[in-house]
Amino acid sequence: MNAQEWVKSAVILLPFRSDRKAIGEELTAHIEDRKAALTAAGVPEDQAEEQAVAAMGDPNETAKALRQAMASWMNTVIVLLQITALVLAVVVAVHLYNFIRERQTLAPPADSQLEEILAPYEYPRVLRDGHCAETASSAGHTVSVPWAKMTRDGRVMVLLEIDGSFWETGPTEFRKMLKFRDPDGTEPTVSWGNAGRQGGTSYISVVTTFFLDPDTPWVELSFEYGKEPFCLRIEFDEAKP
Repeated sequence: MNAQEWVKSAVILLPFRSDRKAIGEELTAHIEDRKAALTAAGVPEDQAEEQAVAAMGDPNETAKALRQAMASWMNTVIVLLQITALVLAVVVAVHLYNFIRERQTLAPPADSQLEEILAPYEYPRVLRDGHCAETASSAGHTVSVPWAKMTRDGRVMVLLEIDGSFWETGPTEFRKMLKFRDPDGTEPTVSWGNAGRQGGTSYISVVTTFFLDPDTPWVELSFEYGKEPFCLRIEFDEAKP
């Protein structure tokens, strides 16, 4: 068996062509070095190659050893990749959790804090306070209005309190399905002021996008969600001097 045949037999079990080529070149170089040493010692060239190849041992055993080493290396790489993927997944999950918590955090519903939530609708523009003693149920959630105002130019500001998290639609889509109506049948559209959570309660602030009559005695806020629509009436106090 010459050097070329021995090297081919030794690398035949390696799975990748690039590995067979690289390792084959290494083995060939090793045989050539040994052959050169024997030739320099006076051994004829053909005998020198034969002895150099024989010194390499059984090519089949070498092939098995190389394959086992490659399999062990590949298993190590796979385990390292799995660990890396797991660590990345944990890091992403932590960042996502913190991001959601930051977006959902909202201070308890007190007037001193709602001023910031409902900015830029400043309190000096408030004309009348609104009250809604009712609650409504929709999609298994209880909805109430703990706070409502009307500005001097006829814009209505409302804070909705929802037990639990927002509907599957999320606060933005939830806001799009809200509807206002006043005694004259006017239906102003709604803009979203802010949204968040405090404990097990969710809040969303909404503001009408154009003006109603500042003397409007009440407005109704309705929301249709599947087969459980609700309608809450918000009544306003006398205008402040």
